[in-house]
Amino acid sequence: MMRSFMSTNRRNPSCALSALAVSVLMVSTFAGTSEVAAQDGVSVGELRLGAGLGAGAGYNSNLFLAADNNPDGQVSSVSAFVEPRIGLSTIEPRSYDFDLELSAEWMQYISEEEGEREQSGLSLTGHTGLRLNPIGDVSAAASFRVRRTNDPAYSVDGSPLRNWRLAPGVEVGFHPGGIGESRLGFSGYLRGTYRVARFEERSQLDRNTPGVSARLQYNFLPRTALYVTGGLARTMYVDERDEEGGAGEDARSAARSDSTSLNGVLGFTTAWTRFLGTRTAVGYASINHDVGPSAAALTAEASVMLQPVSSLRLTAGWRRGLEDSPVANALRYDGIRLEGSYRWNIVELEAYTGLRFVRLDSFVSGDGELEDRTDRLLDAGSSLRVAVARNVGIGVRYRLRSSLDEAEEFEEGVSALPRGYVQHLVSGGVDVRF
Repeated sequence: MMRSFMSTNRRNPSCALSALAVSVLMVSTFAGTSEVAAQDGVSVGELRLGAGLGAGAGYNSNLFLAADNNPDGQVSSVSAFVEPRIGLSTIEPRSYDFDLELSAEWMQYISEEEGEREQSGLSLTGHTGLRLNPIGDVSAAASFRVRRTNDPAYSVDGSPLRNWRLAPGVEVGFHPGGIGESRLGFSGYLRGTYRVARFEERSQLDRNTPGVSARLQYNFLPRTALYVTGGLARTMYVDERDEEGGAGEDARSAARSDSTSLNGVLGFTTAWTRFLGTRTAVGYASINHDVGPSAAALTAEASVMLQPVSSLRLTAGWRRGLEDSPVANALRYDGIRLEGSYRWNIVELEAYTGLRFVRLDSFVSGDGELEDRTDRLLDAGSSLRVAVARNVGIGVRYRLRSSLDEAEEFEEGVSALPRGYVQHLVSGGVDVRF
């Protein structure tokens, strides 16, 4: 239930950028999505309505990601949370397919210190979509995604970065012969999106990103396909540009200059047997800044999924990519991830571990200097849920976040991208599904 994506500090601008950089490093390679809609529910005409409510408590061993050489900054905290969620979806899509999922979480940090209590707040995740003629040869769809984050700052006297991300989109798809796993032949889509990012108290990070993407896929065997994708996006920062075209005092980094991103991927996915599936892809990505150096890189990914029995699923994957970043000229990453899930009777068990090698090109460090940074980041966790009644379960969750690089020399009042930190997150609670 505890999440950490981005954070800020009103009193120290460089501190806010460093905390934001940490969150970018942690989530850029494998950004997961939460399951919002309950599997159970009630029928409302052609739709199924599901809802859920979770509540519990947690412990954070290092709330502000302080390094080992900064013991005074290592603050542990106890928290309580409540998480309602709701889902609505079409039972049997025919002429249309509708889907809505919404989840909110209030996290309350319990402490005598005002700085810790100020980290409390609301997180929100949701999406909705409507597709017309979903099982026909040609379909049309509209969608909308929303996310609000509220996560701890990178210092005890900071406040969390509360930001909104909105993404409306439209799509035209073609899929002659149906949309099931056994379909053969060509299919694809053309999609347009307009992503909006708004950062409370850090307006220089506000940006809009319109983009278009396309996919063409050929299934020459059931569950086996060759595909090609391509995308074009334009990132435009809301703040006025200075004379050089950059964003104020950080113009020299070109981190927040407007840019155009291009990407293309050629991939192959197949199910070799009922128990084994693989995906491989290679591609190219570029980020062309209006100010400062541009970036380009080969991208690739490979993954394998093994499901020897219906209750056990194992996945291993590797990914290399290039992304635009508001805190650097470009963000390059290599990441490996292992996942496993087991569901049997009343027990649901999940575990994962991931290691990321991340490079920030022309990152603005805490003392205002430019540098290329490479970091090794470990992220691992597990969760256990046991059903104690038909729609009621109790569960525990653990997460480990750690920087494997040596910590820099700590200087009071100077903020840099932290290294050498370890954070343990433990939570437990009750979950009710309606």
